[in-house]
Amino acid sequence: MYFQKSFLPAILFVIMSTIPAYCETITLANTEWPPYQSASLEHDGVGTRIIKEAFELVDINIEYKFHPWKRCVKMIEKGKIDGTFLSARSPEREKFADYSDVILTGGVALFHLKGNEFEWQSFNDLKGKKIGGVLGSDYGEKCKNAEDSGIINLHRVKKEKMLITMLLKDRLQLILLEVENGYDNIHSNFKSEASKISHNPKLASGYTLHLIVPKTNKKNLIDKFNKGLNLLKESGKYDQYIEESRQGQYKKN
Repeated sequence: MYFQKSFLPAILFVIMSTIPAYCETITLANTEWPPYQSASLEHDGVGTRIIKEAFELVDINIEYKFHPWKRCVKMIEKGKIDGTFLSARSPEREKFADYSDVILTGGVALFHLKGNEFEWQSFNDLKGKKIGGVLGSDYGEKCKNAEDSGIINLHRVKKEKMLITMLLKDRLQLILLEVENGYDNIHSNFKSEASKISHNPKLASGYTLHLIVPKTNKKNLIDKFNKGLNLLKESGKYDQYIEESRQGQYKKN
């Protein structure tokens, strides 16, 4: 009995010290946008994981529910939620929302088979290459101008899956895909051959994604989040999570 009583305080101290002592809990609106955000993914997607752990590093716990994106934005506009993610910049949203530092950089990249790496600065450098795209897809103004002027000749097909098949069979040298969605498609449909494909880091067109909070928010959440995001990047976990997502590791079995 003496042994149990004397060690009880020490045991309780060890247990309590492992529980995060969050100073604050906030509520965010989440949405379905795989592979960044989805209730069907581990950690609810790589974007959700980054948001959650960045806030934890500055002692803030988050609670969130999934809503359609338009509702998420409307809740920010009306000041009915602490924040939402992941938002690209837009003049309309900037009227009522404050933006965090860049969380993720999205955009369209040129995918290729490993071993066929290349460098390019403009679409002029791609003249003569067999490049594929999807019918009706917009790959940015520079790509459109290059296609319209005949600098590049895009072989367009109905679906991304067909593009990836053609790349794997060497019928195309390059294919245009949105980076994260491209990897998600590759690992979903070509898991055994996914390791053969990579992408050029220079984007054909790009955008940045952010946490947004209402301008009426008085909790200084943007500064706190930016601090946590920097700490997460310095730890190496940020790059680790991005790479894990691109390798299809967030898919639930």
